[in-house]
Order: sequence, then structure tokens, then C-alpha cells
Amino acid sequence: MEGSRGLSRSYEGLLFSGFVGPEEASSIHVGEPVECFRRGLLYSVYICAGPGGFVAVKDYRVSSLKWIPAFIAAAPTVRYRRDPKLRALSELYYSRLLRMVVNTPRILSAHLWERGALTVREYVPGVSVLDSRDPRAWRMAGKALARIHSEGYALGDANPGNFIVSGSSITLVDMEQARPSDPTSIAWDIITVIAYTHLTRAKGTYLNELIETYVGEGAPTREAIRELGKLKYWTPYLLMPHKIVEALKITANLNR
Repeated sequence: MEGSRGLSRSYEGLLFSGFVGPEEASSIHVGEPVECFRRGLLYSVYICAGPGGFVAVKDYRVSSLKWIPAFIAAAPTVRYRRDPKLRALSELYYSRLLRMVVNTPRILSAHLWERGALTVREYVPGVSVLDSRDPRAWRMAGKALARIHSEGYALGDANPGNFIVSGSSITLVDMEQARPSDPTSIAWDIITVIAYTHLTRAKGTYLNELIETYVGEGAPTREAIRELGKLKYWTPYLLMPHKIVEALKITANLNR
């Protein structure tokens, strides 16, 4: 493949070194010709279609932009990975590790170069929880997050949009900020679930379904609940102070 070299087998899929674009990377798996599209300028995932079907291609250079405000908000609590290659390698590692806990797509190939990284993964059809108007989907996400935390992991970026629901199945599709859990990372996951939902103006009743299911599954730990009482976790609400009272009411449900 022109522009790529050093083919080897990684922990999850094929590993290449050298610059490559979404079309070229996806053509390995779906053939040519390939057409790729993404939903907007800040979306890092392309959906690519070829004669062999669909794949999802993630360009970690694109998502570097969105991590600037996230890094500032999280600085008092968790350290986000910003380097594209580190995030891609984390995705490779945790996509397989977390598969023992929740459904994750298989990464088919990764492409790393000096200033960037790109992965090609299985395409997951369905609706993101954040876009869903089905309370059942939000309950499924709450159960999945509780399992992840109970098994000793945290997501770092617990955006409900990173869970895709199709029928009775739910799949986690973003693991670039995943890590071993501790009270701090669990508390940050909880805040980011709530804050992402408020930022996108998803209905609060659905969010309550997620939190109530999460608590019903035996999460979070008492230590994480105590952490949530600290001011440093609430930096995302500097952007939407009018939502702080609602967010506090939702977290109060964690003490049941």
C-alpha cells in the first residue's frame, strides 16, 4: 500500500507505519472504490463503504481539537491522553480488554506515523444512546457502565454517544481514554455522562433512567460518591451554570 510500510500483527489487528488517509486505509478491508463521510468537522470517525461492506475509520488528528476544552475541564481530576498515537494504542489495547465486560468492535488495522494515527474498526450499525429516544437504551448504557466500573475500569470519556444500541445489544465504540479505575476516574465518568447529556440537551428523564439503572447494578463505590462532592469535578458546568441544580439532583440519586 503506497504510503504505508512495516506491516505487522498487533494485539488487536494489523499494524502499519506511515501516513495514510481514510479511503486508502479502509480499502484494505472493503475493497475499491471506497466512499467515506463524516457527520461534521469535529467528528473524528468516518464511515467508509466499499464493495466488501462498511467500516468505521477514526482519525485521531481530527479529534485532537475537541480534546483541548476537555483537557482544560478535566485537568483537576483526570489526565486525558492528547497524543494521537497514544490514543490509538490505547484503543487497540482496551478494545480487546474491555470485550470481556461489554461488546466492543474489533479493530481491523491501525496506522501510525510521526504526527498522527488512524484506526479502522468494524462498523457498528444502530443508534447512539445520546440520540436515542428509547428509555430502554439509556438503561442498557447504565448497566454497561456499572459493569465496566465493577470490573475495575473507567472510560475517561463516558459520553453516552459512545454506546451504540441495536435491538437488544449495546456496543462501546470509543476506548481511547479508557484506564484502570479509581474513585477519581469513576467520579469523572459519572460527571461526563451527565454533562454530555446536558450539553446536547437530551431529555433529563432518559438520563435518570441511566443513573437509576447504574445504581441498581451496585455502582458506584462509596469513595466515588464522596469524590463527587468535591468542587473540582464540576468544571464542565462553568459552560452551563443554569444546569447545575438539575445535575446535583441527579447525582443525589447515587446515594440511594
